[in-house]
Amino acid sequence: MVERGSGRIQVDVVLCTFNGARFLAAQLESIERQARQPDRVRVFDDGSTDGTLAILARFKSRLLLDVSVNASRLGASQNFSRALARADADVVFLCDQDDVWRPDKVACQLALLDGGPRGLLACSDARLIDAEGALLAGSLLARLGASAAARWDSGALQAALLKRNLITGATCAVRRDLLSLALPVPAGVWHDEWLALVAASCDGIVWADHPLIDYRLHGGNAAGIDQVGTAATFAALGSDARAFQRAKAVKLAQLAGVLRSSSGRVVPDRLAMVEAAAEHWRTRAGRPAWGQGRLRAVIAELRAGRYARFGAGWRSALNDLR
Repeated sequence: MVERGSGRIQVDVVLCTFNGARFLAAQLESIERQARQPDRVRVFDDGSTDGTLAILARFKSRLLLDVSVNASRLGASQNFSRALARADADVVFLCDQDDVWRPDKVACQLALLDGGPRGLLACSDARLIDAEGALLAGSLLARLGASAAARWDSGALQAALLKRNLITGATCAVRRDLLSLALPVPAGVWHDEWLALVAASCDGIVWADHPLIDYRLHGGNAAGIDQVGTAATFAALGSDARAFQRAKAVKLAQLAGVLRSSSGRVVPDRLAMVEAAAEHWRTRAGRPAWGQGRLRAVIAELRAGRYARFGAGWRSALNDLR
């Protein structure tokens, strides 16, 4: 259960802002229309220089806003990471400044998290809208390449997340239990990806069966969704393959360490999967620079099936031979 004792579940919205005046009012109005109101909206502004703070002041009494302004610029991911570390409610909703919530978002995700002992992170698909609020074709999960199996089969979801992130923080609500397990977010890792990896390893991700936000695409999004999956991986590899592979290995080794220290919540075969993925990326990053040694290393990973499980199969193997 998500509540403390027999009291009311405390719900905070954590909203990170930076020069968001163009769309912020629409987001705040959508929170104001929630069927189940949050108890507090905690805003962490990253040094806005437009009208963001004035808009927040207008809504302060209407939504019980608690506004903090960073002394120096952190960037979107680190701002969210620090904000989550300061959250203390039973359930925390992550909120971007430029989206629009459906009126049942808070109520629906609270029900999902209260539906069983393992639910740690509730997420949903999202409709796509443009800068003017007009609907676009497809959905957020479709753009990210998420299959039905990845959504509804928890083992398939973890396997997919080990390849690339499919879960967008703006769609998520998290239990305090997950924050206690997952924080702090490692430097250089997106907060939503990290939370999703930890939750999936605990079989703790639950899904709404319908979109709960309108995700706005306007050309200035902090994290884009145009390049995903294999395309994004190869773009990264093209810039510096070994640096990308080393970063993946380090991130997954950090994840394995967190999971080992929280073994009471972690599904054992999920930890084994993370450890295997970390070893795969460590092997790829450390492969010999050229010659027969490199060929043997690539063939060994192919035979072990790890290129298929954690990469793009033969395409990744051929890339490592170049």
